[in-house]
Amino acid sequence: MSDGANVIALPDDLLLGCATSATQIEGGDVAHSWSRHCDAGKTRDGSHTRDAGGHWERVAEDVDLLSQMHQQTYRMSIEWARVQPERGRWDEDALARYREELGLLRDKGIVPLVTLHHFTNPLWVEDARGWENREILDAFLAYVEVVVDRLGDLVTDWVTVNEPTVYAFHGYLERNWPPATRNRHLRGYRLSVRNMLRAHIRAHKHIHEIYRGKGWTPDARVGIALHFMDFAPSRPGKKRDRFATWLAEQLFQDEPSMAHARGHFLPPYGFPHRYNNFPEGSGDFTDFVGVSYYRRFRVRFHPRGRIVERPDSSAPTSDLGWEIDAEGLRRVCEACHESLGKPLFITGNGVAAADDATRGRFIHDHLAQVVAARDAGIPIERYYHQSFLDGFEWGEGMSPKFGLVDVDAETQERTVKPSGKYYTGACESRIL
Repeated sequence: MSDGANVIALPDDLLLGCATSATQIEGGDVAHSWSRHCDAGKTRDGSHTRDAGGHWERVAEDVDLLSQMHQQTYRMSIEWARVQPERGRWDEDALARYREELGLLRDKGIVPLVTLHHFTNPLWVEDARGWENREILDAFLAYVEVVVDRLGDLVTDWVTVNEPTVYAFHGYLERNWPPATRNRHLRGYRLSVRNMLRAHIRAHKHIHEIYRGKGWTPDARVGIALHFMDFAPSRPGKKRDRFATWLAEQLFQDEPSMAHARGHFLPPYGFPHRYNNFPEGSGDFTDFVGVSYYRRFRVRFHPRGRIVERPDSSAPTSDLGWEIDAEGLRRVCEACHESLGKPLFITGNGVAAADDATRGRFIHDHLAQVVAARDAGIPIERYYHQSFLDGFEWGEGMSPKFGLVDVDAETQERTVKPSGKYYTGACESRIL
């Protein structure tokens, strides 16, 4: 993508890879919250998680493909509903399958980054009010203990929870994801984010305890994946839009960042100052910060307190209407480093684009910003393109195309797209 005069070298110590999640690519009938949501016909295009990718039956083929694409690292997730389909019952075959996948990755020299919760709950958890219910903290920690005990000797890097604010925003405010509450449910939003952040802290502590107890070296690195947007006022000259932009940054980025990393919960995720705002204690509860970044978001003030987007009609957008702004990735990384001072993993960065040339440009421009941020002293250690395969894109269904690799809907045959070939070349040559 670069001409000869503008070649950008990718640092040797920047690990390059791609990302997926279990629900998006594994396929099959699994008793989780999203399968029920799909059974009710609630995805935009009517598609179902059971038809997503077929990765569960093609693990070896897909790991071979990752190796052929010169991926140094791969972000995957464990499907909680597969390994614990009922309270108190563990599926040994599912655990063995994940162990097989991790072993294949390691055999190919690909470093796994394993996510423990990526938007999906087992039905027995969902039916008990999911993340609104504080009892989920014990259930999640029991799940973490089993998974880490069985798989941890093959894994050094864990993401506890993926994008808590996105899960809660769509489930309780937009109501287009599970649990899809009947009415806008601010209390459900607040409680679910709070409990996910508390679950991260408990999991961080416990995973380190497990590694120390077993004498595994190196010790684990445990972080969270937070969703960052480059918020900007729709009308910079309007004080109300500037205030709404500040509020969006506080609610969706700054406060979750501080809560998960330091244990300090401020309203709305904590309580007024006369109460204990350190429900899990005060400390250092993250070893890296996962930055998931896809878009710029121009904020317009709304008198009822909602966060409203007013896009710039002249800006390039994805097929989902998200404004593409590569420089925003550098800005959010700078802000995150300034506030937390931790190593950063770009845990998700991609674009919905049927026009694959858009994806090629997106990869080039965003990786260029990663290099610029590193040159400015920001410790970005990894970049994961979202996603490896075309798959199930949550409320939108299977229609949006994020993948470097096309998956035939009938045969599930994999075909690397031109953007995938470009990224393969960049990973191999270390040149943009």
